[in-house]
Amino acid sequence: MMKMLNTLKKILIFLIDLHVTFVTSLFTYFINLCWDIVYNIIIFIPFLFGKRKFSKLDKVIETLKNKTEITLIVAVAVVTIVCIINFVIPTSPLRVTKLAPESNVGTAEEKDKNSTENTEKESKDQDLYNNNEKQKGYEKYQNMPIEEINILDLKKENSDIVGWIRVDKTNINYPIVQSTDNEYYLNHSFNKTYNKNGSIFGDYRNDLENLKKNSIIYGHHLLNKTMFGTISNLFTKEWQENSSHLINLKTSSKIYNWNIFSIYEVQTETYYLANEFTSEYYYKEFIKTLKNRTIYDFNYDISNTTNILTLSTCNDNNTGRLVVHAALIN
Repeated sequence: MMKMLNTLKKILIFLIDLHVTFVTSLFTYFINLCWDIVYNIIIFIPFLFGKRKFSKLDKVIETLKNKTEITLIVAVAVVTIVCIINFVIPTSPLRVTKLAPESNVGTAEEKDKNSTENTEKESKDQDLYNNNEKQKGYEKYQNMPIEEINILDLKKENSDIVGWIRVDKTNINYPIVQSTDNEYYLNHSFNKTYNKNGSIFGDYRNDLENLKKNSIIYGHHLLNKTMFGTISNLFTKEWQENSSHLINLKTSSKIYNWNIFSIYEVQTETYYLANEFTSEYYYKEFIKTLKNRTIYDFNYDISNTTNILTLSTCNDNNTGRLVVHAALIN
């Protein structure tokens, strides 16, 4: 029995010694790390002023290391700096951000409250949109045959107007504006007043009077079914089977008819937004790629297509794009 107790005692002493050795080694490593940080900071400072590093710096550091008080000050200073970087500077790579678990899940009361707030917000957005619509001055054109829409008259209200677009069996029936960039009309209306619903606008590279190979038009995908909010119609069986698949576009001097040949959803990219090509071969390969992406076979021959029209808008959850391509009917 005594032998067993002695053996256990020896094992216990060994484990304690091992633990102390480990902790001591870890502490020593930490202290050396702190001194290394100080050393590197010190040798870096002279370079900022175009000087060489301090001479005999190694000996100075070794001397200071042997002084317990200095070592403790250095360790505390390093830990303090790391804490400041971690918790005060939000963009620090040292900061660890803990994600809130189930952040999109709440109590029934919270969900009802959020739902009510969203409904009220959508109602206010709709009211704002309706008020802006009354100020725009293009409503009278929306019920006209597209041939009768006078683009020159519309230009008197806004010189940025370049045309009118209408997509069969959707609410897309608007003037097209075009600026010198693709940002302004994201949040400005037909009459250039600020409006987060934006406008239907052409890519700044477009020339609708002298068509590029690919003319691109953008618009917000709004829940109230305005702007490009009804592009999602094109992805339904009802629209695909009952629509003419046509897009009409009028400029100040021309009327274009386009036949849709491809619709798809894609992660945000720029490939389909190309509008100039180094050769006819690359253009043909481009439109073949676009046709192969379609989720519905429109059974439309694009072999002789000279120009295409692209409509682009956000998808429902704003993680990608809904895209429509149509071929010019010669």
